Amino acid sequence: MTVALGGFSLDSLGGWAARDGRVLGCSFALAIRHYLANRSSERAGWPYPPFPMGGGSSSTAEAEFCIDGAVWDELSSEAARQEVGAEELLRHVVLFFMADRDAGRVARRMVESRGGVES
Repeated sequence: MTVALGGFSLDSLGGWAARDGRVLGCSFALAIRHYLANRSSERAGWPYPPFPMGGGSSSTAEAEFCIDGAVWDELSSEAARQEVGAEELLRHVVLFFMADRDAGRVARRMVESRGGVES
């Protein structure tokens, strides 16, 4: 699959994961799963924003990656529900994931899903 993302989104996620298509695909899948797991959180930043996501930079980059069809289908369904394109929602998903990662929410959710920290 090839997706056009903003340079910032791709560099952020690509810098966090190797630029290899398979590893980048795993990163996209993790970001999508994290986003969808927060669906019922009622957090202000969760839904796609009601304003254009163009931002200050017009740089775009294409990312080619492998992702499980079921994960992409879930994202596509959510995008349709929010009345945006799947690629548009993916750009938002990456930013949502990176913000949560930087705030420590991703690590907390992973620990919680494993039943705590083992000593």
